[in-house]
This record gives sequence, C-alpha cells and structure tokens, in this order.
Amino acid sequence: LETQIKDAGLAARASYDSRDNTMNPNRGQLVDLSLWRYDTAIGGNYDYWSAKLKALSFHHLNDRFTLGLRLEVTTVKGNPPFFNYPWVKLRGIPAMRYQDELAGAVEVEARYRFAPKWEVLGFAGKGFTGGDILFFENPRNIHSAGAGVRYQVIQAQNVWMGLDVAKGNEDWNGYIQVGH
Repeated sequence: LETQIKDAGLAARASYDSRDNTMNPNRGQLVDLSLWRYDTAIGGNYDYWSAKLKALSFHHLNDRFTLGLRLEVTTVKGNPPFFNYPWVKLRGIPAMRYQDELAGAVEVEARYRFAPKWEVLGFAGKGFTGGDILFFENPRNIHSAGAGVRYQVIQAQNVWMGLDVAKGNEDWNGYIQVGH
C-alpha cells in the first residue's frame, strides 16, 4: 500500500498577545485566530477549510497564586484527510482520541508558587466535539483533571520545566513540560 498524500494550504492569521512572558505567564492574554484554505489548485490532494480560535488568559491574583484559563476551538468544512479532523486537546486525553468536524476544550489551571523556583498546579478541563461524520463516535462527557509541579531551570529567560499527571475519560497520562 503505497500512497502519496499532499496537503497544501494558505492561511490568514490574526494574533494578540499581552502576556508578561511566553514560558510561564502570570498575567495577560493571548488570542489567536487562523483560517486555512486547503485546495487542489495550490498542489494539494484535498479541498477544505479549517478555522481555529485559541484564547488564553492569565490572572496574577497575588505574589504566589496565578489563575490560567483556556478556550480552544477548531473546525473543518469540506473533505479533509483523516489526520486533519480537529480533536480535543486536553492533558489526560490522548491526541486524536476524540475527533469530528468541530472539536474544542475549555480548561482552568491554578498555580501556586511555594518557593522562589518551585510551583505546584492543578488543572481541569472539559472537551467537546460536534459534526455529522459517522466514523467518529464520541462521548458526551469528555473531561480531564490533574496536577503538576514546575521548577525554574533558567532564571534569566524564565524557563520552567515540570511534570504533570492527568486523568481523562479512560486512563492516566504523564507529561514532561517545558514552559507553558
């Protein structure tokens, strides 16, 4: 079985970023909107549209406590390849587990700095899918929750590394994190 897949597209993108830093933000927002057109006229094998909205908001409540909020929604319209159908992106949910023409997630994260270079965090999220693709059978209740720890490895660039564990609908998952 030999096949050649070409997926070519053009994008328009708008982004706003007021976060105090990108590695471990304590305050500010990121809003990113992109619209893609994939087309056989520009060299691909598929004709479809894809749109994505990502919004992050960070709130520094005091010297030790930061609250983070996330909304991410992706949709496709047309005839995308199977690997470009949107999927729920949450810690605790394996990649591409829950897919359809529309997929998204909302998540909240609370970080607590208990020492100058150490933080602990807890997070919880809810995912959703929608569409008419019969191949995808998704549960109505897609959720995850977990906890983690962070250590500031390079202070000058504010680089943090850490470990997260999360439980989704089915299993526990572990993650090594660099930055946010």
